[in-house]
Order: sequence, then structure tokens, then C-alpha cells
Amino acid sequence: MNIVNTPYYYYYYYYLNKIGAEKMHITCERNLLKNAIDQVSKAITNKTPLPILSNILFETVEGEKLKLTASSLDIGITCYIPTEDIREYGSTTCSAKVIAEIINNLPSGLVNLDIDSSITSELTVSNETSVFKVLTLPSEEFPKGIKQEDCKSLEIPAKILYSFINKTIISVADSSESRPIMQGISILFTNDRIEFVSTDGKRLSRATYKFQQEQDQVEKQQIIVPGKALNDLLKVLNRSEEIKIQYNKTHLFVTSENLSFFCRLLDGNFPDYNRVIPKEFKSTCKVGRESLTNAIKRMIIMAKDKDIPNVVRFSFEENSLMLNSETNSVGSAKEEIPILYSGQSLKISFNGNYMLDALKILQDDEIVLQLQDEKNSMSISENKDNEEFTYICMPVRSR
Repeated sequence: MNIVNTPYYYYYYYYLNKIGAEKMHITCERNLLKNAIDQVSKAITNKTPLPILSNILFETVEGEKLKLTASSLDIGITCYIPTEDIREYGSTTCSAKVIAEIINNLPSGLVNLDIDSSITSELTVSNETSVFKVLTLPSEEFPKGIKQEDCKSLEIPAKILYSFINKTIISVADSSESRPIMQGISILFTNDRIEFVSTDGKRLSRATYKFQQEQDQVEKQQIIVPGKALNDLLKVLNRSEEIKIQYNKTHLFVTSENLSFFCRLLDGNFPDYNRVIPKEFKSTCKVGRESLTNAIKRMIIMAKDKDIPNVVRFSFEENSLMLNSETNSVGSAKEEIPILYSGQSLKISFNGNYMLDALKILQDDEIVLQLQDEKNSMSISENKDNEEFTYICMPVRSR
């Protein structure tokens, strides 16, 4: 009996000939593979319209490297790692969740990844003692990468991008916000600076990176990048590298030597934040960052109002700042800390958690608070004339 002529084998071989048999035989270091899987998996969402988007694409490339890619269509992350040995170049895809669980539970050492789809549709993952057979989907079904067409580009240190995302992500509106544009970070490119801004309507963060010399090739353009995508980028950036930023009307691309990231931009008009940032202040307070942080943490213990939680009242005087909080059903607290203050006496209330969000990303031992009156916003920075980072916090009604 010629089993190749049976319907099953007929269609099986037709399928293989159509997509091409997939082969790959490599050996790589387990810890490198684990880190790469962890990085690219951040692009995968729990709910996906296509089963292939739950998979990681594995490809061997020139330079004896293994290329791993994951995508949700809105976000894509690619990572390159060196291999110990490539016996046959090729590609395949398998479940990100399954391969991650396997690699996480293997000991340090070398791992083999082998597939020959003319024999089986399984990826063999093995080391000296263990063998796993993982079901695969053809690499041809994996979405092609986004073409970087009509892109403008510039290069900056990764540590700068990391710092600015970290400083502005705190003011991005959460998923309950009805205006999707508020869930993003505005990035303004000009020939002399990059400006990151985020706001949820109650606070605003602005970080500005000024080029040492003007960039002739950079045209003024504003893009709005989803905060979630940039939060994922934070988790995979190597802060010691130089990175290349590219952008067009629909996508942002960030690349380094061993990492590639893209995300789809948000469409819409970002709020005119320059109208929110005060042009001048009437009062200035210099205070120790650690002492203010600890005092606010203690005040929040008693700020348990269900309707307006975490409210801390600030009373500014010439040489002291009195903080207090109160909840009728819980109790009250107050604490006095020394400050250097210039301006009239002022009583004003803020959301303590919003204050802490800013304080935890600042580095200086002494920070500067600038105020107008009890009804207007306060600025928090590391220096009165600081132009790199400014945090604006709106006051709240206290009882």
C-alpha cells in the first residue's frame, strides 16, 4: 500500500510544499534564552485575535545569533542573543507561555532547539537530561514586521530615554479614562530638544532633553505614544547603550544593538499643556526630599476618606511646614518638618500619593516646591530653575 497517496498524506505534503519545510538546529545558553523570552513576551497580550500572536517567532540570523520576536500588532519586541552553535539555519514559532515555563525550570547550561517539520511539527527543547516536545505553528503565519517608511530619526543615550519615560509615566491616565489620548505620553521633537509630557487632568509631568547642538535633520513634530507601550519599553531597555529613535505618523521605533521595539501611536490632539503650567509663582519652599517623603507616608495612614482618599493638608510658614490628615471614622495625624520658605503663609491640600509619585523619582536630597495660592497648582522640581523635569500637581478639596 502506498500510504503517501492517501488523502491525509497528500494534503500534508501539499501543505509542506506550500509553506516550505521548517528546520532549525541550534544550541544556546539557557540564561540568555530565558532573558530574551522574558523580554519579548512583554509584547504579548492575554486576549489576542490570532493564535499565532500568542507565540514567539524564533529565527536564526547572520552572526551566529538567534532572533526572538513577539507582537500584539500594536506592540512588537525583537531580541537577539548569541548562540553556541548553529547546525542548521531556520525558523519556527511556539507558545510563549509554554517555552517560558520550560526554560524557566531548566538549570543553567546549554539548551538545544531543534525542529524539522518534514518529520514532525514539534520543536524539541533539550539539555543533557531533559527533552520537551512543543507544538509549533509555521513561521510564515507570523505577522511581518512594520515597515519603517517615511521615518525621521535621531540617536540618544538609552539612559536618557529611560529616565524621561520613568519621570512621565507616573502622570499617564489609567484605563478608566474615557479619553484614550490621555493614556499616552506626548513626545515633541524639535531641532534643539525632545519634550515628554503626560497628564491625567490632576497632575502633569514634563521632561525636556536639550541637544548639545541643534539637530538639522529633526523637524518639529509631536507624537502621542501609549503609556502602556512605553512602560513595556522601560522593562527591556539596556540603559548602557546608544539607541536610535525613529518615528512617522503611525509608529514609533526604538532600536539598539540587540533590541528592536515598535508601537502604534495614538491618534488625536493632546491637551495644550503649556496653558496648565504656571508662568510664575509667589512662594518657594526648599525641603529635604527624604523628610518630606516620610512625613507624607505617615499622614496617609490617617487619610482614609472613601470619597477623597489620601488628602494631606500642607501649612507653609517661614521656617516650618505642618502636615496633617484626618478621617472622622479613623482619626487624625500631624507632623512638623523644617523648611526654607519665602512667601506668605499658605494652607493647601494635595493628594499625598501624587506627591509621593514625584518624590520617588527625584534624586537630589533637597527639592523645591513652588506655589501660587490655595486654589492653584504646585510645582515640584530638584532646582528652582530646573528645565529638565517639572511636576505640576493640582490641589484637592479638603474637609
